[in-house]
Amino acid sequence: MILTPDAWYPLFSLYTNGTLEIPFQYLKTRPAFISEASREELWARYQSVPGISIQKPSLDKRPWFNCTNLPPESTQILQETLEWCLGQMRGLPGAMSLDRS
Repeated sequence: MILTPDAWYPLFSLYTNGTLEIPFQYLKTRPAFISEASREELWARYQSVPGISIQKPSLDKRPWFNCTNLPPESTQILQETLEWCLGQMRGLPGAMSLDRS
């Protein structure tokens, strides 16, 4: 979870059984993802990850996938997807720095 001055962002939940859940249901109420276009972009980014398939009607639910069988190249694309999410939050008026340094 990422905290900003105006909201908290549950970007994903990772469970001990290897399941990763994307909480579009909650993200749609957060400033950076209120627009359907931003959630569709996030969905498209997850869809570009080899081994992940999320139905588009899931944009108001909490779809999940199993991480244990993803090919190695998926790691880089998942990292880029999460960095894109951080960029969306940085672009908000009054957003605090989310830099890792």
